[in-house]
Amino acid sequence: MRGTELGFGTRLGVNFGFNSGNSTFFRWQLDARSDYRIQHFYTFLVGNLERGTANDEIFLFRGFLHYRAIWQPDTLFQPEFFTQREFNDFILLKDRVLFGSGVRLNLRYLQPTDTVMAFKLTLGIGAMWEQERFTELNPETKLFRSTNYLAFLWRIVPRTSLQLIGYYQVDVNRFSDYRLLLDGLLAINITDKLAATVTMIYRYDNEPVQNVARFDLDLRNGFTYTF
Repeated sequence: MRGTELGFGTRLGVNFGFNSGNSTFFRWQLDARSDYRIQHFYTFLVGNLERGTANDEIFLFRGFLHYRAIWQPDTLFQPEFFTQREFNDFILLKDRVLFGSGVRLNLRYLQPTDTVMAFKLTLGIGAMWEQERFTELNPETKLFRSTNYLAFLWRIVPRTSLQLIGYYQVDVNRFSDYRLLLDGLLAINITDKLAATVTMIYRYDNEPVQNVARFDLDLRNGFTYTF
């Protein structure tokens, strides 16, 4: 969980796994995030790249880049703008481009005290335009979606924090076409700069493209460095 200090903050993360026996498995992931905050304005850029091989065959290759800007006046409603670019061979996605805007509502925020650690609950409501290109026989799609999220951020103790963000994204013209996404991050600081992390990513698509399962769950661990 990033604090409320002004200026720039950057975080880099890496994790990997290797197994050798009857088969050889190798997987690596790189994460990066930069935040910038001034009075009444907050923006961040986050990116991810991941690749996995089994017996020299690629079974996982995906990445994304997401930018978000938030105007933070001293009111309940805070306007925001976002854009994203991603690919994911695991779900046959060659390219997804989206941009949108909305408002976020800070439902609950507690500053750290002697008895209570930082706690924040945020609701986001918005809309986005999305273009997707898939491999094989799946067509290109262009549509508007309603995109909504609920974010829970909690610094449990000074060196341990938990972040959970749930998304609900639905085609505004056909409500049977929707996605549910859940991102979770548990970070335990080893030093002021270095943290061990456990990450969970869950995806459910009610109308996936051909040859793709409706849901998948990804659990991983690694390290992040903040400077």
